[in-house]
Amino acid sequence: MHSETAAKLKERLEKNRDKLFTFLSFDGVPWNNNNAEHAVKPFAKLRHVIGGVTTEKGIRDYLVLLSLCETCKYMGVDFLDFLRSGEKDIHAFAVSLHGRRRRSPTREPKALPADASAEK
Repeated sequence: MHSETAAKLKERLEKNRDKLFTFLSFDGVPWNNNNAEHAVKPFAKLRHVIGGVTTEKGIRDYLVLLSLCETCKYMGVDFLDFLRSGEKDIHAFAVSLHGRRRRSPTREPKALPADASAEK
């Protein structure tokens, strides 16, 4: 005896069997939907904060900014640096950043050498 839920799940799995294991045939296709789940979290937080009250334009603008922010995060680019740059292409901005030599925090001097302050 099968439950209705089990029967529906079996039907759904059989219907989508060719799509379920795409990740086995193609590199770069994740086996789970963690990226999609992660991308939805900021929107869910906003919905909670505003209590679900907003305009269609407000949601559209927020989703554009959210998309830009998530793309920057995915590409290793600081979202605010991208916005301040005036660049319209995140990929071009990321390439320009990686082309320039940036000082890492570990290479910055922690303090002036003791004798440097005595010379001045």
